[in-house]
Amino acid sequence: MLDSGTSRTNQPGILIEQQVSAFMVNGNRVQDSRASSAKTQSYGLQLSNTSGDNLVLGNDFSGNALGGVNRAADSNPTTYSRLNIAGGTPDDLTP
Repeated sequence: MLDSGTSRTNQPGILIEQQVSAFMVNGNRVQDSRASSAKTQSYGLQLSNTSGDNLVLGNDFSGNALGGVNRAADSNPTTYSRLNIAGGTPDDLTP
């Protein structure tokens, strides 16, 4: 997912929310390739209120307007993350 969002609304490339469980996000490149002042993709991945066992594996979430991953509204301890790049740092998502 490249360059999502519009000039009127910033949005994440991938949004998973509201008790979604047993998901896997695997092998994606989720970035905003526009110039810094023109970026509208807020995060590569945003998780909010998830449940169950989940896996985020081998993704590149770098280059977004606000960061690679936003888990501010997600406290699920069983979302596991390995071998991702988020904001230039490997495994940025590990709980």
